[in-house]
Amino acid sequence: MSNKMTTEEHILANTVLRKITDELKQRPQAERTLAVADMQTAKGVAKYPETVNPSSKNIVEWLQHRFEEDFDGLVYTACALEVVEDMQHRFNEMQTALKLILDDTITVADYEETIQNVRYIAKQGLENA
Repeated sequence: MSNKMTTEEHILANTVLRKITDELKQRPQAERTLAVADMQTAKGVAKYPETVNPSSKNIVEWLQHRFEEDFDGLVYTACALEVVEDMQHRFNEMQTALKLILDDTITVADYEETIQNVRYIAKQGLENA
């Protein structure tokens, strides 16, 4: 297949890609999924001389390729988990700060002192963020 073909033409010409695309069209979030499929196909066409071809690898090679792709996915998932854990930690710190502010402002005997305390708590929270 020539690289001068559009991504859509590559998908239409390849039975595996066409079958997957047809299946994806039936699912929720089809537009987003199909956009990713188009992008991945375009990357593949740019990187390799042809689109995916079942006979270009034996079963062991296909499984090895999948294993490598799955490993990449695990790395991405581990990174995302670190980001989520950091977000959870920051959220917990903000909750603690808000509870301190709430406790400090339940009875406002000295407005200026309360404002100073709230500003201090907010500053500490931002510095730890």
